[in-house]
This record gives sequence, C-alpha cells and structure tokens, in this order.
Amino acid sequence: MYEYMSWNEKSTEEPNTIAGEDYFELLDLCFQYADSFSLSLAPWTCSVKKGLQTELLPFQEKKIETYKWFGYDFSKAPKEDRRKPEIFIYKAVPKAKQILEKYSSDIFLRTYADGTYKDSVQTLENLCFLKNGHIFLGTVSHEFYMMAEVENTEIEPYFMRNQKFYRVCQ
Repeated sequence: MYEYMSWNEKSTEEPNTIAGEDYFELLDLCFQYADSFSLSLAPWTCSVKKGLQTELLPFQEKKIETYKWFGYDFSKAPKEDRRKPEIFIYKAVPKAKQILEKYSSDIFLRTYADGTYKDSVQTLENLCFLKNGHIFLGTVSHEFYMMAEVENTEIEPYFMRNQKFYRVCQ
C-alpha cells in the first residue's frame, strides 16, 4: 500500500500534487487496470458546475449511498452528523478518461489557470479507481489525500519510482 505525501516542509502553502504529464500517465495506468471508477457528490456550496457530471452520465453504471467509502466512515458518527454520501460508479473507458482530463489538471481534480491550481467548482470530487469492486486507488480531493493499494500489479512501478509516495506497512 502506498500513501501520497501531499504536505511536507516544502509545501506549507500549496500541497504537493500529481499534475501535468505525471497525472495523465497515472490516469492512463489506472484506466488500463481499472474496470470502473467513482466520484462522489461534492457537498460544498461552491460546487455548482455540472459539466463533468453531465458529460460522464452515459458511462454511469450505478449510484450508491453509503455511510462508508474511501476516506469516510459516517457509520459511527453521532446521529445528527450521520449522512450517506452519494457515490457514482462509472465504466473505466477511454472516453470517460478524456472527460476527466478535460475537467481536471491534477489528481485532486483541480484546474490549472494563471499559474496556479484552483479548487474545483464541479459537483463531483474524490476520484477512486476500482478493480472487481475493490478500490485500489482513492483520493479525498479537499484533503489532498491519496492512497493506493497496488502491490503486485502492473501499475506498482509508477508508485515505486515516484518519490512523493511512501510505502505503508500493512
């Protein structure tokens, strides 16, 4: 299992990210290995743009509402804080990948403009990739958190050579 180091002593103002060619390479690898990917409905009041969600609609396999998903567990929260985030599962096909690339410039689904990364205002966030229903790479966009469980797969070399990842003992 690999965890991404998005914050360190050199990134106190802006988190480390996987962007540009590194991002597109990671997307290529994940789409080659995954059979599906997920995005969750962003609860933020600034998340109002529906372009990404609308364009991905033809590839949506299902929508689920669950207390637990990557990075979240509301099942043990006090009743007044308990909620079920909406998770959309999509087919991992080349056209869907092109749509993701159109709407994002980094793994946390931000866009790059005027020399800086801007937080997304799209209605979807938290990109995860699945193989046989198991999340092998997950992100929490607004926390700049990513973890990958890719041991013994064809995409592990990407994580082994990227120095912003560190291996987590299980």
